[in-house]
Amino acid sequence: MIKLNYDYIALCYSESGDFKNAFYYKNQSSMINDSIYSEESLRQIADMQIKYETEKKEKEIELLTRDMQVKNLKLTRNKILIAFISTGFILVLIIASVLYNRFRLKKRANVLLLHQKNEIEQQKKAITDSINYARRIQQAVMPNISNLSGFETLSGLNLESFILFKPRDVVSGDFYWISVKKSRLVVAAADCTGHGVPGAFMSMLGIAFLNEIVTNTDNLIASHILDKLRECVVKALHQSGKIGEAKDGMDMTLCIIAPAEKKLQFAGAYNPLYLIPHPLTPPLERQHTHPSPSREGEKGGVLLEIKADRMPIGISLKAEKPFTNNELSYNTGDTIYLFTDGFADQFGGKYGKKFTYHSFKKLLSDIYQNDMAEQHKILNATFEQWKAGLDQIDDVLIIGIRL
Repeated sequence: MIKLNYDYIALCYSESGDFKNAFYYKNQSSMINDSIYSEESLRQIADMQIKYETEKKEKEIELLTRDMQVKNLKLTRNKILIAFISTGFILVLIIASVLYNRFRLKKRANVLLLHQKNEIEQQKKAITDSINYARRIQQAVMPNISNLSGFETLSGLNLESFILFKPRDVVSGDFYWISVKKSRLVVAAADCTGHGVPGAFMSMLGIAFLNEIVTNTDNLIASHILDKLRECVVKALHQSGKIGEAKDGMDMTLCIIAPAEKKLQFAGAYNPLYLIPHPLTPPLERQHTHPSPSREGEKGGVLLEIKADRMPIGISLKAEKPFTNNELSYNTGDTIYLFTDGFADQFGGKYGKKFTYHSFKKLLSDIYQNDMAEQHKILNATFEQWKAGLDQIDDVLIIGIRL
């Protein structure tokens, strides 16, 4: 305001022509103006300084804040890292402890398994040795032959024969038995309950009883032999026929061949007898009132099936019924077959089915004119081919005799 007043006064003096006073007041106005601008500059400088200092402080605070944040972040990261490492270390310790315990347990288990394995191997060896010894005993009581050649001279027969015997296990529940008494040849093919060791025990009983019966019997009749054998088995096994009692026993085909009379006796417990007459001889004459045998034959020979009684050698509902004795006349060159069910019941072929008795009959009808050694070879090859990679399910026994 003073500056403005000085400017007006200087203007007034200048208008009145008093230039001296006009210069004076103009000079005063200039001095005040310089003073005003000087204070404004100082104030602006001061404001700028304050602003600079403030911004500087703010930047420092910001830097400190950022630094603190970075430090906090590093601290948090370090804490997480330490926690992670600690957790990982603890997990490693736990896993190591578990693995070590498992290793100890596994090592202990391996030691126990090795010990058990040694025990099992020793037990297996003992059992195997016992079974092999039982096989030697079973082979000792059964004729160790592939045919009946050793009995031909004793019976006065001039015959060809073969025996196909294929046990499923080391010892067999099937057995064949041969004896000669008073120029009569007695041949039996039997299938005991079970196979393996249980069947072998039954076979030993059967062989022992047959030896005793035939030795102590003067007039040999096939059905009487089976009747007496059944009595012995029932008595030895203490069978009473009670419900739930084991029905142990055996199926059997038994023939008595009398070469002088050209007679053939047959009695069967479930298992029949197959007879194929020589193609150049007259038809077979039956001398028993039992129903006529069934006949089968297509391309091969006519096969006669002489039926067996539908009861076992052992306790059954028909235990009091005697076995049927079939007496036949035979001609030279006729062929008979005694067998158990192992061959016909074997699973195999393309569809894994049973071989069946129908196929078995047809096979025998096709090969019966071959010599006995060749028949044995064909039957064995057919069985193995049919079985292919499947397990043998039962013992196999076939006896072929050309009379």
